Amino acid sequence: MSRPPQGHPIIVQAGSSEPGKELAARTAELVFTAQPDIDSAKAFYRDLKFRLNKYDRDYNDVLIMPGLCFFIGPDEDSAKEKFNNFRKLIHPKFGLSMLSDLLGGIDLSAYDINQPRLTFLFLMVIRAVGNLLKKCLNRNL
Repeated sequence: MSRPPQGHPIIVQAGSSEPGKELAARTAELVFTAQPDIDSAKAFYRDLKFRLNKYDRDYNDVLIMPGLCFFIGPDEDSAKEKFNNFRKLIHPKFGLSMLSDLLGGIDLSAYDINQPRLTFLFLMVIRAVGNLLKKCLNRNL
C-alpha cells in the first residue's frame, strides 16, 4: 500500500462538544459532526474555523463533514416505522454518555441506570435524540 499524499493517515475528529471542537481545531484534518438544522451547522462551521487561528492553522486546513441519517421506505409510514425502530436501538450506555455531555460532562458512569431519577433523565435523552433525528427528517436534511 502506498503512502497517502499528505504522508500520514488523515486525522479525523468526531463530535461537537467544546473539548471536541478544541481538539479538532488543534489537530484534525477532517471533522465529522451531526447538527439538527442548517443554522446550527453554520454556527458549528464558523466556530470551528474561527478556532483554527488560535493554533496558527489555515482556514482550509480542516474539512467538515456533516452527518446525515436517512430512513427510507416505500411510503412515509414505513419510513417513520424504521425511524421509531431505530430509536429503540439506542444502547443505555450511549444514552448515559449523551446525558453526561448534555449536563456539561458530569460523569454518570457510576450510577445505576435503573434508578428512578436517572431512568427519567435517560428517557429524556433518548427522546431528545429521537427528536433531533425527527427534526432533521422533517427539514429534509
